[in-house]
Amino acid sequence: MQFTYECLPCVFKQIYHMVRKASDDSTTREKLLRDMLASMAGMDWNRTPTDFARDQQLILNQVIGGTDLYRVEKDLSTELAKEVWRDIAERVAREHDAFDAALRLAIGGNIIDYGIDGGFQLAEAKGRLTEVLTLPLAPDRITALRLAMAKAEKILYVLDNCGEAVFDRLLIEQFGDKITLGVRGMPILNDVTRRELASSGLAGYPVVDTGDCTPGVSSRHADPAFHQVMRHADLVVAKGQGNFETLDDYDRPIFFLFRAKCPVVAKYLGGVELGSLQVVGKNV
Repeated sequence: MQFTYECLPCVFKQIYHMVRKASDDSTTREKLLRDMLASMAGMDWNRTPTDFARDQQLILNQVIGGTDLYRVEKDLSTELAKEVWRDIAERVAREHDAFDAALRLAIGGNIIDYGIDGGFQLAEAKGRLTEVLTLPLAPDRITALRLAMAKAEKILYVLDNCGEAVFDRLLIEQFGDKITLGVRGMPILNDVTRRELASSGLAGYPVVDTGDCTPGVSSRHADPAFHQVMRHADLVVAKGQGNFETLDDYDRPIFFLFRAKCPVVAKYLGGVELGSLQVVGKNV
């Protein structure tokens, strides 16, 4: 997906929250803001929205060092997701098909996102996580993903946000040794890096990281080793809007699992409802 004029409010909002979070010092904040706005002014609009986030993160790294700005939020998100799962596990096991429930919860966890909403509040997330068990999701899409994952011998499962990854585990565990995990190579927003895998219950799986801080998989900046693993997978399962925005033109079998949280993406998908659960398969 290419950046559009309609993306601007989100980008400005993200800059505001990142600068406010990065420093209390007015001089530092002014430098960050000026540098970020200058970077935006010179950007190529043929790039994806996630490229903007990458550039802002690199500016932060230059000014304040490679701080994991959302480290606390990432850990709290993981703990919240574990708490929600403990609360609903028995009911889910009793009332729902295991694949259907795991898929819904994996998509539902995508609501934990400091990229779309820098002011996101974890306290509001619990209800949004559990509502997914009853939200509409086309049965034919569930079946298509189930069959594709069953058929594939090698699956690259590209993770997105912390907290969300706890529920990804429920889906990943059903396919065992087929899975290689894909994560971000450097901290960016609340996206999963290697650091958060163990706390999310995902230790022990083969892992490849992008070597990059794009909140997605950049065709230009991700490590060639990551692209090699992706090309050799029979199926890619990509979580979240950032992965959708960067991999939408991928030419091999891929499924995107996310909630439509952005009006631009909702329109791009044909006018789907904001907050709706999306399973989008291509080349399958």
